[in-house]
Amino acid sequence: MLLGSCVSKNKNCNVTPDDILNKYSNKVYIIYKKDGTIMAISDSGINKFNRGVYYFSDKGVLKSYKYFKDTIAYSYNEEYDEAGQLTRHEGAVLVDRTINEINIDSAFITASFFSLHKTYRNLSVLINDSLKLELPLKDDSLFSNIKTASFGFNTHNLRQIKILFSIPYVNACTGKDTIIVDTTNLVKNPRLNLVENLR
Repeated sequence: MLLGSCVSKNKNCNVTPDDILNKYSNKVYIIYKKDGTIMAISDSGINKFNRGVYYFSDKGVLKSYKYFKDTIAYSYNEEYDEAGQLTRHEGAVLVDRTINEINIDSAFITASFFSLHKTYRNLSVLINDSLKLELPLKDDSLFSNIKTASFGFNTHNLRQIKILFSIPYVNACTGKDTIIVDTTNLVKNPRLNLVENLR
């Protein structure tokens, strides 16, 4: 969910291949067209599944970014006009949540946010309407333009777990303030560990 107030300060926010390569040369690789021009730049990641991919127009400016959780389908998409302004987005800017059980009574979660043209403030986390956390974001060690926050919590005597994420950011191109609100529901299963409740 996105909540926002608009303060229009539109400017040219074009992103070129050099912008990505100069900043993230150790995290990405180039995908070329047959004529030798750059079609896309992809995160290297650690597997062939999770990755962000930047797609460029024939004019050499960013036309879309897609975050993939498998080899085919993307879970997040942003599209841009020739001035680099966002024209469309699909999915949640909270592009990934990694959930690990450390032992039978504790869990560790990493939340990942796409950060191109976004200046984030602290992430607020509310667990089962009681435990409150305030966390700064930091650059992801593997992916370009991804900010992350990680936290652990005690799951003893918890059967169901509701985690509310809330974080404000400012769009650097428009000056627009936005608040992201997202919820994850988990079920603790002794045989399956923590699993996401999709109902």
